[in-house]
Amino acid sequence: MAAQEDALSTARASVANESDEEEREEERRAQETLAALDAPTMPDEATVTRMFVELMDALALPGSAASKMIQTMTADKKWQMIKQNAMQLKDEVAATATKWGPEDHAALSAIECAGVPTVNDIVTLRNKLRGANKGKIRAFIHDKGIAVLTNTLYRRLRSRPRTDLDGAVCTEILECFKALMNNKKGMDAVLKEPGCIEAITFCIDFRWLGLANLILEILMVTCFYSREGCQQVNDAVCRLSRRRLETPYALLMEAFKMRVKGGVASKTSILRFVNVLIQCTPELESRTI
Repeated sequence: MAAQEDALSTARASVANESDEEEREEERRAQETLAALDAPTMPDEATVTRMFVELMDALALPGSAASKMIQTMTADKKWQMIKQNAMQLKDEVAATATKWGPEDHAALSAIECAGVPTVNDIVTLRNKLRGANKGKIRAFIHDKGIAVLTNTLYRRLRSRPRTDLDGAVCTEILECFKALMNNKKGMDAVLKEPGCIEAITFCIDFRWLGLANLILEILMVTCFYSREGCQQVNDAVCRLSRRRLETPYALLMEAFKMRVKGGVASKTSILRFVNVLIQCTPELESRTI
């Protein structure tokens, strides 16, 4: 436990300068955006393109549609669309400026330092992440928050026997991940964190149907997000099968046959997950390992 805390402290120190640099650059871009929106003339093409990309993110357009617009629209057309959505961009700039404060760090530390974190502590962090803007999400990531959540899941996975408390802790930690992965920066950071998708996947346990359904929902979104996400999910599910000494996806198939209260929702989640995995996996070989 002490070794894990030392490693996290070292990692936090190593990214401090990088975090400050990124924050300064983001503040510079924010001021440039505000100045450009209030200026009477269109800025240079590079600034227009940057602002247009930020607008695409703010509008949450599908990646393919956004890419096509970025590549094909002229600078004048981009600027026209930017001006039409000026308030959206100003709101994004205002949201980015909100910081991750001492109270937020304390909520994360309470989970990191506890052998078994309380459900209330995790709910406090979950609520902070649900209402977080870009600035807070970025600071949470730099505070090694994803590593803390991942390590907490692994500690509960090592608990024997697994109890209802373990199920409740895992459920709330996964709600934190769900809130975090609801935006591009959070999702990208989760995919970069070693063992994170594996830890989420390994928590699948159909004794707690709500927990299992939540995990399948997170994994489906991850598959849809990118090819890298789909590959990580596929690899993690296969490793889970090997860990349980089962054939691939046997856990899901056994759960599908269960006759329990609330089982219909789980069966629907399983079918949807398998369907998404098939759709998003380009190589047949990977689907049938």
